[in-house]
Amino acid sequence: FGGSKGPAHAFTTVNFWNVVLPKPGVARSLPFADGHRVILFVHRGKVQVGTNPEDVIEPQGAALLNDAGVNVRLTAAVPNTSIMVLSGEPINEPIAARGPFV
Repeated sequence: FGGSKGPAHAFTTVNFWNVVLPKPGVARSLPFADGHRVILFVHRGKVQVGTNPEDVIEPQGAALLNDAGVNVRLTAAVPNTSIMVLSGEPINEPIAARGPFV
């Protein structure tokens, strides 16, 4: 994020962020590369996605944003909302549904 790089190596661009929104009602915009898929998982609190007040993710809820584009606007509905954010380039591979996984 912001030019920082972690120790993991991947074949495609991926992001994994733990985001805490301390103040309710204050919108934050998270940048993503065009074409990335984004998954939001709310650990604690609840969050509005975009500008529609009905698009709210409740605690322990998740949302998949296909081709999120450049920015995703998040607004906490309660103090100290904690969100896990995953994003990356779609690789168009099937999802493995059975193990064992190594």
